[in-house]
Amino acid sequence: MIQQLVDETETSRLALMQQGDNVLTAVIKAHANFSSQVKGNTAMAILAAAAEQPALLAPVQQIGRKVMHEIAEASGDNSEALMLLLASEAMIFQELLHISPFSSEQKANLDHYMLSRAQELIK
Repeated sequence: MIQQLVDETETSRLALMQQGDNVLTAVIKAHANFSSQVKGNTAMAILAAAAEQPALLAPVQQIGRKVMHEIAEASGDNSEALMLLLASEAMIFQELLHISPFSSEQKANLDHYMLSRAQELIK
C-alpha cells in the first residue's frame, strides 16, 4: 500500500513537471493531491503498517531524498525552497494524524502562498 501511494504521488509530480511546473510547485501540488486522497482508515492503515514494520517507509525515504536533492539543485540550495518542501510535508503528516490546527481556508491560503513562493524561487 505504501509503495503504491509513493508511486502514485511520484507519477503525479512528474506529470505536473511535464506540464510546466517547476520541481517545487509540482511537489507541493502532488502533496496536496496525496492529502486529499488519503483519508480516514487509509491514513491509519499506513501509520499502523509503518509502526509494525518501519522498513515499509524505505520508499518514502528514498523518494524524499531524491526530491530534496532536485529542489536543492533547481533552487541553488535555497533555504526557503527547502523550508517550503518541509512545510508541505508537515501539512501532510498533520492531516494523516488528524492533528492539523488549520481550517480549510487557512490550508488553502498556505498552499497558495507556498505555490506562489515556489514559482518565484525556481524559474
